[in-house]
Amino acid sequence: MKGKSILMIYDHLETGGIETLILRATPWLLDHGYEIRLILRHKGKLFDQLDKRVEVKVYGSRYIRLFHPRLARSLFADRFYDDLDIVYTFRPEGLWIASVLSRVKKRALKVFNCVYHPREFFFHGKDHYETEYYSRIILQGFPKKNLAFMNVPCRVHHEEFFDLDLSVSPVVPLAVDVSRYRDIQRAPRKFKIVSIGNFKTFKTYNLYMIDVVDQLKKQGFDIEYEIYGDGELRQEMEGRIRKLGLGNTIYLKGQAKYEQLRDTLTDAYVFVGCGTAAIEAALCRVPSVVGIENVPEPMTYGYLHDMPGFAVGEQIAGAPLVSVEELIRNVFTMSDEQYRDIADVSVNYANQYELEKIMKEMDARFSDDDALATYDFAGLKMGDYTSFYLARSRNYVTSKFRTLWRKISK
Repeated sequence: MKGKSILMIYDHLETGGIETLILRATPWLLDHGYEIRLILRHKGKLFDQLDKRVEVKVYGSRYIRLFHPRLARSLFADRFYDDLDIVYTFRPEGLWIASVLSRVKKRALKVFNCVYHPREFFFHGKDHYETEYYSRIILQGFPKKNLAFMNVPCRVHHEEFFDLDLSVSPVVPLAVDVSRYRDIQRAPRKFKIVSIGNFKTFKTYNLYMIDVVDQLKKQGFDIEYEIYGDGELRQEMEGRIRKLGLGNTIYLKGQAKYEQLRDTLTDAYVFVGCGTAAIEAALCRVPSVVGIENVPEPMTYGYLHDMPGFAVGEQIAGAPLVSVEELIRNVFTMSDEQYRDIADVSVNYANQYELEKIMKEMDARFSDDDALATYDFAGLKMGDYTSFYLARSRNYVTSKFRTLWRKISK
């Protein structure tokens, strides 16, 4: 038994890839002798599924105080923050909180940050306009071997944007509980397509797939398309479905609960999507066409098993694009034997994301005293914290106004 304490820092446990990863990783770590603590801004829809052995602090409106040493001092005085061995973060905000903790406690920490988005540290747009600036500050001296990426494209995007050498930064793929899909009873319904994922603006397949289905239907395919999720694209998707008269072909099913995920894939013939959902669809023996982020045309790099470097929907410079419609039609016109073959290829490829394998590698990293560098964030000044705190506070207030305006406008 290792007895090491890990503090995880995240915003919430809503529906998403990082959130479900936390749900999967924490029981494994607990079962292998780790003590897990977690701090959150708010609970989220998946909170009740969190292992009850995890010690949790939910800060609500006080969460913003964690970004500034003077405001966080009383919060970090809690014994909850004593005797920590590793701080495990997932986003730039988590790194800032870890740096505040280091400053308040007056001790260097072993902080491990894994990046699960190709632009995690340099989001553009009105909601994240300050991210690039503050990321440069926080990354300036951060040990690169403590900075991991879920796949090679994510690492390449950050290397190129920040002009950093991240060759020592490890690749730690998404860990998926493969065992929960091994006994799935499949009854694939030909011409049925399923997508699962939030309707985020960068998930452009949510829009172009409506046109793809329209074209395939005109070619004589009796398609049924179920889409699970919700988000800012929903209204535009509904409008496009109405305009094309596809109300009896495309069905927006709302959010799928994580524990019901495999049930939604039991009779799927093709999956279209990205991230963890694409991996889990492949584990269910469903050929997965990967939706590439921020590509408005119905083009992709191929099926999930064609993706290099554990890619699950990130843009890959120089990779040839192929038609999404063509890949779906290819599956639709396969013989039964060919379909079984591609299903075998799909599940064999997805097995490399096995939770047990990846968590053992994580365990080896956490157990090795030299695998992670101890870091004190000494390069950060009080002015940096004040500036970051004000930027986050401003962003928090404006996001509240935007949410309220959207509600009033409906």
